[in-house]
Amino acid sequence: MAATGEQALASAYQDFPAILAGLERRRSENASPEAVQRAAVATFGRRAAVAPSLEVLLQDAFCLLGDVLDASHVAYCEKLADSGRWRTRIIVPGNPHEEQVREHDLEADSAVRYAIELAEPVLFENLKTETRFSDAFLRGLKISTGVVAPLLTRTGVEGILAAYRGKGNPFTRGDLEFTESLAHLLAATSAREKAESELADKENLARVVVDSLQAPVVSVDFTGRIRSVNLACVELSGKGERDLCDHLFWEAFAAPEEQAQVRQAFEESRGKRGMQLFHSHPVGGGMKRTLAWRMINNFDGDGAVRSITMLAQDLTELLALQEEVERYRQEIVKQNNATDKPGNPAESVGVQVQAQSPVGYERRSSPRLAFPYTQRIAPVFGGVIPSRRRFFDVRCRDISAGGISFLLESPPDFESLVVALGHPPAESFFTARVVRVQECREGDKTWILVGCRFTGRVYL
Repeated sequence: MAATGEQALASAYQDFPAILAGLERRRSENASPEAVQRAAVATFGRRAAVAPSLEVLLQDAFCLLGDVLDASHVAYCEKLADSGRWRTRIIVPGNPHEEQVREHDLEADSAVRYAIELAEPVLFENLKTETRFSDAFLRGLKISTGVVAPLLTRTGVEGILAAYRGKGNPFTRGDLEFTESLAHLLAATSAREKAESELADKENLARVVVDSLQAPVVSVDFTGRIRSVNLACVELSGKGERDLCDHLFWEAFAAPEEQAQVRQAFEESRGKRGMQLFHSHPVGGGMKRTLAWRMINNFDGDGAVRSITMLAQDLTELLALQEEVERYRQEIVKQNNATDKPGNPAESVGVQVQAQSPVGYERRSSPRLAFPYTQRIAPVFGGVIPSRRRFFDVRCRDISAGGISFLLESPPDFESLVVALGHPPAESFFTARVVRVQECREGDKTWILVGCRFTGRVYL
C-alpha cells in the first residue's frame, strides 16, 4: 500500500540517529563514499522538504558533515543584519560541548572571506601550502584541509557552511560537492524562513490596518469562499471570524432571497479590472441592512485572479437619515402650500448642490422645491457640536433628502454645521458639510448661496 503524504513526511522527519544508522549500514555493505554521500543528500533533502526550522537543519548538517566526511570541525558562518558583522559557530562533531561562537569582521586572509567574494565553493587540501589565503584563525585550530561552501540566495551570500580536518587525508572534489549540496538546501530553508517572516509582518500590518477600518472588508478566493474578514464584518454579522471563514460570500452577507442575484453579480464582476459595485441586504444587529459592495480583483504576475477584496459601505443609517429628512421636506412643502398667497406659488428650481448618495448616484426622483422659509443652523468649530443657543435662522433656498442650501449675507467661516429641522420641541438635528459656495442675486441684493450635504444625525 502506498504511503500517504502525512506518512511520508513523518518518515522523512524521523529521529536523526536512525538516519545515521542507515548510512552506517550502507558503509557496512561496502557502499562507495560517493553512494553514501548521495544517500545522505537525498535524506537531508527529504527532511528539508518537511520545512523544519533552519536551526534543526543546521544540527543535521553538522552531524552529516562529521559522520560522512569524518570532519574534525564543522562551521556555520552567518551575516548579522543589524551590524554587518558575522557570527561563526565552530562545532566539534561528537562533542557538542566544544562549540565556539564568535562575532567578528571578515578577516582579510580567511578562507570564508575568499569563498564569499568568489561566491563559489572552495577546497583547500593543505592550509600550510595554500597561496590564496593563509587564515590565521584556522591555523590556530591546527586545521590542515577544508571545504567551504557559500549559502547563495537571490540577494547574495547569506552564510557559509564548512568542514575541516586537522589531520588525515585531504578533502576531495566529491567532498566539496557534498558540502555544497547541503549548503544549497540550507540556503533555501534560510530564504524560506525570511520570506515567511517578512510575509507574516506584512500580513500583521495589513490586518491591523484593515481591522482599524470601520467599514467591513472581506477577502475571498476566486470561487467566492471567504478567507478572512475584519472586525467590522464580525460586528456586522454577529458571528465570529471562524464562523464566517470558508463560507461563500453571498451566503454570509446577503439575504436568502437575494443570494442568487448577489452570486450572479459576483461572478460577472470576477476577473474584471477596476472596481465593481453591487448591493446586498443581510440581516445584522437584529435588523436588515443595506450594504454597497466594492469588489476589487487582485491579480498575480500572470494576470490570473489571486484573491478578491470586498469593501462594503453600510448605507442603512444614511438611507434612514435621507428618509427622515425627506419627511421633513414634505412637511415643509405642505406647510408652505397651505400658507402660499395667490401670485406666490411654490417654485421649482434647478439643483444647486448635487446631493448624491454615498454610492455615487442621485437618489432623488423629483427636483427640489424652493420656498420662502427659514431653518435654523449652527456652525461647528473644532469638531465641537454646538449647543441649542448657538443656532440662528437662515433663509432656505431648497432642501432634499441629501442636503440643504441657504442664503447668507457673507461667505461662511465654517465647513461643518448642524441643521435643525422641524419645529420645537419636536426638532431633529443633522450634521452637514459645506460642499458649494457661490454668489447669487435676488432682486437688487447679492447673497451668498451655501450648499450643504447631510452627513449624519446628532442629538442635542
